[in-house]
Amino acid sequence: MLYTSFRPAMRMISTLIVVIALNAGSVSMADHQDVHEWSFDVPRRMLAEDHHFEFEFGYTLIFQAATHTVGDNADTLTSGSYDLAGVWTPLMTDYGNGSIGFHVEGGHILDHDNNEDLSANIGSILGVRDDLDNQEVALTELWWAWAVNEDALIFTIGKIDPTAYFDTNRIANDETTQFLSTPLVNNVAVPFPDYGLGAVAEIHFTDWLYVSLGATDALADGRETGFNTVGDDWFYAGEVGLLVDCGGREGIYRLTVWGVDTEEESDGAGFSLSFDQEVADHVVPFFRYGQGDKDVTDFRRSVSGGVGFEGLFGRENDLLAVGAVWADPSDPGLTNETLIEIFYRVEVTDWLQITPDVQFVIDPAEGDDEMSVVFGLRLQAIY
Repeated sequence: MLYTSFRPAMRMISTLIVVIALNAGSVSMADHQDVHEWSFDVPRRMLAEDHHFEFEFGYTLIFQAATHTVGDNADTLTSGSYDLAGVWTPLMTDYGNGSIGFHVEGGHILDHDNNEDLSANIGSILGVRDDLDNQEVALTELWWAWAVNEDALIFTIGKIDPTAYFDTNRIANDETTQFLSTPLVNNVAVPFPDYGLGAVAEIHFTDWLYVSLGATDALADGRETGFNTVGDDWFYAGEVGLLVDCGGREGIYRLTVWGVDTEEESDGAGFSLSFDQEVADHVVPFFRYGQGDKDVTDFRRSVSGGVGFEGLFGRENDLLAVGAVWADPSDPGLTNETLIEIFYRVEVTDWLQITPDVQFVIDPAEGDDEMSVVFGLRLQAIY
């Protein structure tokens, strides 16, 4: 059974090896670097230098297999997601720079129908995969930003992602390059809305202190334009960040306060902490805590932390990290849930990364009290 579950992963690895071997054998190493530099770097550089336009396209393929699910639910899931993001800066003046940014994304499930949910199959309410929120191609972000005084003040308005401005973290913030599980990407005790209409102001008072203030549509649906839901329901957030430099080792300490103001549903508020601090060369511990009113958030409290090891074995862009999270659900009928995750991201080339991943879901809140181990493999290609 376990061997059968891992067959999709073995096919992924076999295909990857063939592709790399064919590319390596077609030209010499020096020639391959020259071809790659022309094919990938030159057009991007020309667009950036001549037209002030920068973009990135990524495709992420993820396979996961669980040792235990509830009942006869599927124990594997393979999915792909794609992202196209760009920023164009058409206005560059003595009074500031104006930029337009966009983000298009979508995804698909390869081995089941689009309603399959491995987290639900395990009984986990925390979520073992944060990369497949939207399965339809959608323009999830479209915004205008004005930056003055060398980015001392940045004002952004449009369709935005609130998690890009609040509760960020150096090690635990991106499901395509870091942890896969939802609670180690963002704080689950903060009821962040989906991509929606809103505005954020970022004020950098000094090199070591910033304040961010923002408001976004509390009922947003990232697949829609945003105009059909924006109105009287808002998510507000404010964040204070301290940037610390301890002998060349950088850290950021963030305090975020938030509130939800809705016309028909319950209002509520809360706060969160997000820290990351390099304590030795390439060693970066991180910590998060969140607490909020149970009427507006799925989790009353959440605590997470871990450590990342950057650039192991002299490989600058590799990352090994371990993280753990405990969360207390707002629903009194559900029990606390704990999750531990370990991953090692390997940069195969400057456009391809492979990440083996393992998660231990302890006492899943909607499970049958048996721990489930979720093995994962993520491939990401970036242009």
